[in-house]
Amino acid sequence: MSTNLDFEKLTEPLAELIESFLADEVDYPEFQKRFQPVLEDYEKKVGSKAYWPLDVIADIPRHCRKDLNQYCRQAIERLPKEALERSTRIWVESELIEHDQTYSFFNFFDPSGSSRFGAHAAFYSNPVEQYSFLLSSLNATFVPPPFRFAELLQRLRDVGGNELATWVYGTEPDNVIAMIDRISGLGDPYGEPDRLRRIEQQPAPEGGGSYLMLLPKSKKVDAVERIRLQSVYHLFAWRSGVCRESGPRNWRPNHLEF
Repeated sequence: MSTNLDFEKLTEPLAELIESFLADEVDYPEFQKRFQPVLEDYEKKVGSKAYWPLDVIADIPRHCRKDLNQYCRQAIERLPKEALERSTRIWVESELIEHDQTYSFFNFFDPSGSSRFGAHAAFYSNPVEQYSFLLSSLNATFVPPPFRFAELLQRLRDVGGNELATWVYGTEPDNVIAMIDRISGLGDPYGEPDRLRRIEQQPAPEGGGSYLMLLPKSKKVDAVERIRLQSVYHLFAWRSGVCRESGPRNWRPNHLEF
């Protein structure tokens, strides 16, 4: 897939047609006649199926006008987030994943060791005793951070003016290959502190690094300088280091940092 695709622009024909229908500027027969070709053209250009509920809208019978209106309103809300998810995947692959002759890996620093996003700060760091979260908790190895995670997310929302953002979870199985496991921009990304559970529930197979990032829409190429000036907001990452020899059934964290 081309890295130059403007996914937001690609959603515009769909959004314009749906908005015209909701405003009664296009009647139902005309809407159904035009919607399927526009949807197919969009899917061809992005190289995959469109997100729900666009597929549902294409199949709703004429007598279900109430349901159709509901799905159309949901589609208008979700289309910008779908575009953000698609563009974020390409951006992470091109900007945060490096390749050498043998391996690929996530890299947030340039060859000199400086952050690719300007100033870099670790909010919290703590060792994990004998690879056990429970033992570390019982022995008071964990030092409480000076903030609650939910409050930090709300602060990020405020700093960015409630900008659209998406969660990205990436892993490095066996420290061999960098993979984007999941991208999720639907819902309220700043109101979901439970995202952290992915680090524990879905660690990198065969050991390796795990990264959970909250990336805003303004990470586009034309906003790189602004990203560098606001690195605290524009790159939020949680890294869980694990022993190289640990396997998927005996994942053993040795350090937590974000």
